[in-house]
Amino acid sequence: SRALAGVIGARLLFGFVLRSTSYAQLGSFYEDLYQLPTHQRGYISSYQQLLQFLVQAFGVHPILALASRLSHAWHGPDTRNAHSGERLAACVLCFTLALTDFLQATLPYLPVYLLVVVPIASLSSAMMRLSLETLTTQVAPAHAMFSVLAGLDILQNMVGVLIPFYRTILFRFLTKDVAEQALMDGDPDPKAWITSSGVHWILAGSIMSVLLLWMPSTSGTTTTRVRKDDKLGLKKTL
Repeated sequence: SRALAGVIGARLLFGFVLRSTSYAQLGSFYEDLYQLPTHQRGYISSYQQLLQFLVQAFGVHPILALASRLSHAWHGPDTRNAHSGERLAACVLCFTLALTDFLQATLPYLPVYLLVVVPIASLSSAMMRLSLETLTTQVAPAHAMFSVLAGLDILQNMVGVLIPFYRTILFRFLTKDVAEQALMDGDPDPKAWITSSGVHWILAGSIMSVLLLWMPSTSGTTTTRVRKDDKLGLKKTL
């Protein structure tokens, strides 16, 4: 169905952008942006993991429930908008991740990163992952659930093969005009990398809005009209 295709497309897009724009594997990202000693990278990694655990344990479900209530208040009790809370949350969180990237590039200070950027980014990524996984199990037909998940796993592996090639192209594009030392290190300018990540999330959010909000809405409208005509005994073709 169009709804299932939209959810699968959104999951593939989320994984692609998340892994393609990740700066965790950049060798000197924190050193160049925050003048942080190399041996302190482990503390930041531990802090990020702790926040992700706390977010997944205590923060994701209440916020998703709030998004669902807001979506139902907007759409009303309409069965065509089932699971619209997760759909709306996934789209909004893409733009939230873009906002954190632009904030990090504009205010490259370690306290801002630790107290603002990391908590928001951890919450947003965890909520997006959970929302899209939930939508997959809810939209997929029960009798074909294992086939859908197996096909999704194959598609994710295919996307994973493309990510290193795309990162290489992105590296070359972002290191064309930087200093010679940066070219020798192999890493792009950290601010340019974060800015490009924000642009990626804006594009991803725009595409997800079409995949998750527009496609299911138009499909649901057509299905509802067909059922109404069937009940009336009409033999129209919509």
